[in-house]
Amino acid sequence: MSEPAVSLAGVSKWYGEVLGVSGVTLDLPAGGVIGLLGPNGAGKSTLMGIISGLLMPSAGTARVFGLDPRSSPEVRAHVGLCPEGDAFFPGMTCLEFMVYLGRLSGLSATVSRARSRDLLEALGLSEFVNREPRRMSKGERQRVKLAQALLHEPALLLLDEPLSGMDPLVRIDITARIRELGSRGVTAVVSSHILSEVEAMTSTVVVISAGKVVASGTVADIRAMLHRFPHMIRVTCSRPATLAKELLDGPGVVGLELGEEGIMVRTTEPLRFYAHLNDAIARIRPGVEGFHAEDQDLASVFKYLVPGQ
Repeated sequence: MSEPAVSLAGVSKWYGEVLGVSGVTLDLPAGGVIGLLGPNGAGKSTLMGIISGLLMPSAGTARVFGLDPRSSPEVRAHVGLCPEGDAFFPGMTCLEFMVYLGRLSGLSATVSRARSRDLLEALGLSEFVNREPRRMSKGERQRVKLAQALLHEPALLLLDEPLSGMDPLVRIDITARIRELGSRGVTAVVSSHILSEVEAMTSTVVVISAGKVVASGTVADIRAMLHRFPHMIRVTCSRPATLAKELLDGPGVVGLELGEEGIMVRTTEPLRFYAHLNDAIARIRPGVEGFHAEDQDLASVFKYLVPGQ
């Protein structure tokens, strides 16, 4: 197994008496997009700061490509950070800002300028090359921050709420770009409190709540771990009452709701139940039009793991 891109062991961070993250132990694989999902204030930005080396953990250790991001400057040459908040230099235009950060990353002036222009154009910012970011909209500033994160072609991208303030068409474009980077082997960690944003980029998520990681893996993996929550399966058919009689005593069934166009079943044994459902359909022919799990998406998993959301 290859070495993880990021490895956290017992990482905690306090801000005075305020807890940022608590006892986080987590390995993030190299290559692909990973969603860091949690409500506002959950500790996502704190984790991003620790991984990038901008914050020192109060306890525990953080490693990026096997090295300490705080004490190993060479790590930073391989990390690109798009922070949630603005961090522009007063008086600098977008191009000047990009070129300056490129030079700090070790690029020559010529390469930094050429890449900066190319990225600003690719992200739809050509007309803002000579404008100060503070005179631009939030969505436009977000794209400048994303451009500088990509400038030195890092192996690890840390994107903290990258789609904030962007209009729908730009969101679609940026989402596709992030997915494409992941497919090329870049490790992209994308934080968000918006379920649909994460689900559009990846099925691999880390769920954080109140400073603690409450689950990690694919959405299907996480749902499979939630044994105490029955699976909800909706069956659409023309004879729901007939089918309901057959399924009421099915494997693990703990609830069944009858409607005009079908039934909703709650079962603690989904695999056995599906086999039972197939047998019932073949035997009584209730006019089934389709069936699917109602709670296999990210929104449902998040609801179970972070109550009250």
